[in-house]
Amino acid sequence: TPHPTNYPTKIPTKHPSRYLSHHPTQSPKSQNGEIDTNNICDKTFCDHLSGSGITFDIITKNHGIVITAIELSLETTARNLQVELWTRTGSYSDSPDSLDGWQWQNDGQPYVIPQPYGRSKLSPIPKDDFKSITVPAQTTLGVYLALRSVSGLVLGISTLDDKAQDDHVQLVYGVAKPYRFIHASTQTVI
Repeated sequence: TPHPTNYPTKIPTKHPSRYLSHHPTQSPKSQNGEIDTNNICDKTFCDHLSGSGITFDIITKNHGIVITAIELSLETTARNLQVELWTRTGSYSDSPDSLDGWQWQNDGQPYVIPQPYGRSKLSPIPKDDFKSITVPAQTTLGVYLALRSVSGLVLGISTLDDKAQDDHVQLVYGVAKPYRFIHASTQTVI
């Protein structure tokens, strides 16, 4: 934020800024070689749209990272929400219209979020179920997150440019994609 109104807090305020910044006021902390990218992810998107899937890239710089958790902004509060996580070496844009070259994480099974919170707060994939993903240094990892429902994943709009970064990692915003990239009359495509 060019002109912060206060010092950063660990707990979100009830009155966040209307506009986003790609320059966090604090750097992510490293613990045991793991990088906390919450400062990047939480300040990256506006919640204007929803859909069934989203693609984006994670680009590591001089150090690898370990993704140990994923939290989603969801419209839905439907119980036992199934979420598929797909990754690929290289950019999501290398395979824009099919799942060729993508690997379905979690041994080819969806993760289940027992009780999503809706827009009130981020809904985590249960940590006991999540299988960490290692991204080596100087690597691009394409990511595709998809709900098995028609929509409900809150998608974002970048207000400044198409990426967020710190000293360790860069996130490159992708595009909304229908479930498994299939265009069907029951899908809402944004």
